[in-house]
Amino acid sequence: RATLSWGLCWSDKRRREFMDLVAKYNVIILEDNPYGEITYTGKYHKALSAYDAKGQVLFMGSLSKTLSPGLRIGWVAGRADIMTQLSLVKECSDIHSSLPDHALAAGFMNIYSYDGHVASMNKVYKERRDTLVAGLQQLLPEFTFTVPEGGFFLWLALPENVAEYDFFQNAIKAGVLVIPGTPFFVNKPERGYVRLNFTGLGPDDLTEAVKRLARAYQNMIK
Repeated sequence: RATLSWGLCWSDKRRREFMDLVAKYNVIILEDNPYGEITYTGKYHKALSAYDAKGQVLFMGSLSKTLSPGLRIGWVAGRADIMTQLSLVKECSDIHSSLPDHALAAGFMNIYSYDGHVASMNKVYKERRDTLVAGLQQLLPEFTFTVPEGGFFLWLALPENVAEYDFFQNAIKAGVLVIPGTPFFVNKPERGYVRLNFTGLGPDDLTEAVKRLARAYQNMIK
């Protein structure tokens, strides 16, 4: 299997070099960046759009990952001519966005600090990430992963003799849910990966979840 690279974060240098190629070949980039503000290193990497000198990046963001999962508010920013066409497509699909949701978000922004809220949640999520990482290292040392610097997920590589859908089924029997990795591949799926979310549970529940995953794995290799 190839070296595990899922969960990595591009350096600022690589982002600049990538955008140099984008400018050279004159292509449009759709930057889907709902997790860019969720960071556990204390450092924010600039979005690709920050290096865009020719209007080649369409930047997408969302409040559902930073403010509240129930506020399904997203946005896209880009070149005026492209935005005009996207506005027409949107009108054909949903007429108008939810006014109550936007009013709730605007009310929050006018009263509280959005940046302060994100910083507070980053501390909460970092503790949860660290709890999951420690549990996996202790109870499932045969599994490998990259410790994520941000976002909501950890990409877990299973031992060579363990199929992801078999692990998925055994995990459910043990009372915990993992997501098989094969649907996330664009072309030929790679086998032997699952995705874990660590932001939705507190440290105690995450510790219990890893114990259940360990039991599921032991049941598979008996």
